[in-house]
Amino acid sequence: MTGDMTLHLQDDKDKAMMRIGSFVRAVAMACAVALFPAVLSAQGTGGGCNKIAYVVGRAILEQTPGYTAANAALQKEIDGFRSQVERLNARVDSAAASLEQRSVMLSATAKQAEVKKIQAMKDSVDATTTAMQQKASQRRDDLLKPYEDRVQAVLDGLRAGGNYCYIFDVSAPGNAILSADKSLDLTQKAIDQLKAPKSEF
Repeated sequence: MTGDMTLHLQDDKDKAMMRIGSFVRAVAMACAVALFPAVLSAQGTGGGCNKIAYVVGRAILEQTPGYTAANAALQKEIDGFRSQVERLNARVDSAAASLEQRSVMLSATAKQAEVKKIQAMKDSVDATTTAMQQKASQRRDDLLKPYEDRVQAVLDGLRAGGNYCYIFDVSAPGNAILSADKSLDLTQKAIDQLKAPKSEF
């Protein structure tokens, strides 16, 4: 019986580590530097466009006035969320370890009651973790989306003004562009516009 409980508690601990890992992955996605699609700006081919261009979207965001500070603020909040989740999981682990040590002195009914308490704690941690993931995602939108929208507007303007059909982001995940003409790189033009006084937030 004790061996079965040890395996059960170890399994619970493994699941707790998975919950923390899942939370870390979720918030990492939430605070990624560049989450633009590979095609940042496009217009219908019927509009007379005849060129394509590209940018390094990550570099543009990092050079956008105010973005770095906003991203740092988001990271700080997310670190707080993660620490809270880790503390809650530590409490569950502590309760499970305590039960394992006391199990030989408890009746079957008492053991079952203790297991239910620990399960309730785990369920509460899971609910809190989900809520914090959602909050992290919302805070990302609150803090970073205004800057991303501004970058998008600048790129749309560059595309229209230069009569480009598409502007690709070569820093986007899954980008398959391995080589390109540097004259088609609009990264610096976008940064210059974003840094101009009229573009400040």
